[in-house]
Amino acid sequence: MKKSAFLDSLYTVAVLAAAMLLAELLAFWGAAAESAAVLYMLAVIIVSRITAGYVYGAISAGFCALGYDFLVCEPRMGFGFTAEFFIVLAALLLAAGITGALTGRLRTQARLSAEREHRANLLFEINQKLLASGDRDAILRLTCAYLVEQLHRPAAVYSAPPGAAAAVIVSPDGEGYAGLFDLSEEKALVLSLFEEKEDKFFSDMSENGVFYRRIHSKRSIMAVAGVLCADAPMTDEELSFVDFLFGQVALALEVQHIAEMQRRTMVESAREKMRGTLLHAISHDLRTPLTGILGASTAILDQKELPIQTVRELSADIRDNAQWLIRLVENILTVTRISREDMKVAKAPEAAEEVVSQAIAIVRRRYLTANIQAHIPHELLIVPMDGTLICQVLINLLENAVKNSEEGRLIEVRLKKQGDGARFDVADNGRGLSARFLETLFSPDSAEEALIMDASRGVGIGLSICKTIVTAHGGEIRGQNREEGGAVFTFVLPLGNDHGK
Repeated sequence: MKKSAFLDSLYTVAVLAAAMLLAELLAFWGAAAESAAVLYMLAVIIVSRITAGYVYGAISAGFCALGYDFLVCEPRMGFGFTAEFFIVLAALLLAAGITGALTGRLRTQARLSAEREHRANLLFEINQKLLASGDRDAILRLTCAYLVEQLHRPAAVYSAPPGAAAAVIVSPDGEGYAGLFDLSEEKALVLSLFEEKEDKFFSDMSENGVFYRRIHSKRSIMAVAGVLCADAPMTDEELSFVDFLFGQVALALEVQHIAEMQRRTMVESAREKMRGTLLHAISHDLRTPLTGILGASTAILDQKELPIQTVRELSADIRDNAQWLIRLVENILTVTRISREDMKVAKAPEAAEEVVSQAIAIVRRRYLTANIQAHIPHELLIVPMDGTLICQVLINLLENAVKNSEEGRLIEVRLKKQGDGARFDVADNGRGLSARFLETLFSPDSAEEALIMDASRGVGIGLSICKTIVTAHGGEIRGQNREEGGAVFTFVLPLGNDHGK
């Protein structure tokens, strides 16, 4: 006997025994027969309420009617089976039936309510996880996992037609099902679902008992899911779950597609801004060395009797400007490569002290009155970097510091190890940065940045592209005002050995 049936029987016997005992006590105390009838009626109602189905209520009605006839009706302690007995029996059976029906309805409603609550919680959980999934494959794997978990059937999800490079098939582990969804006839059916144009949700059952449905939006077919139903067809409740699940999956895939398009648009917009900044910078910096080369060469050609020392100086100026031009073009090509190849640079171990010294030397040659002081640690600091690019970042920051400081004011360059990174600081004692400029410090739209780039005779890569280069190295850059006056730009490069990343 099942546990629930045993408990129902135990409850019935206990209630009937208690009712008969109380009825006998009432008779002993001289109570009227109607009191016993009410007591038996109450016992039948209690049994019908606390037990499952109508059986125990009907049994208790019969026993109560017999008890009433035996203990209450004349002759007492005997069965008379008078008309009163049958009236009591009919009333008790009616009470048992009504109470059992009401109890069954309440239990059914409670069960349905609990199931609806569970389904609502489950669907909310599914919706949250789908929307939180990072990519398309993660959404489809989660979809398949819920199909298997809730339907208790093997399932598969095709994200693209079978044979396509992007096709992803997810199926549960288990004997007999490992290769089911890889069969040629199954793949042919899935392929037809991807190709059909009419609004057809379900296919016919495949020969192997797999039930397929398309997951699609108004825009396109996103995926095809298959559920093995060879043992038994899906119930209406299971189909309802599948309907809602696939609707949420289609919504999640659509949201993911829109987010991906927005991300690509933002990346392309950022690249376009960087290209505009680069063109704006080189429009000045290319013109400057070319003007110097043209002027020096014209002087040599037009003035035939120039002193040899003057010719040497002009020739040296042509050489310096040509070297500057070559270096500028190389940097422009490098920065363009970073933009085109998803922010990747070829890094190699470099002595950070040498890169700092090289940048300071170049700036000092360009600005003879620049007062630059370097603070270098005693230990050798080897940093994975593209030395040329980081040197140009330092040159740009130093030239901005020179431009925004009074002539002869101290400019400090500090290098030190900070945790797992190498920290570079370029600090000046100038007028500092305006509050408006701080908000768009590394934005290519900054008007003040454009003025800095135009006014400085440098490589013209700008603060926004400084950030691009540092970020491509896996580092961070920031700028802020100093309490003692002036501004400081800081960037940190990781000391890891991930060359080429």
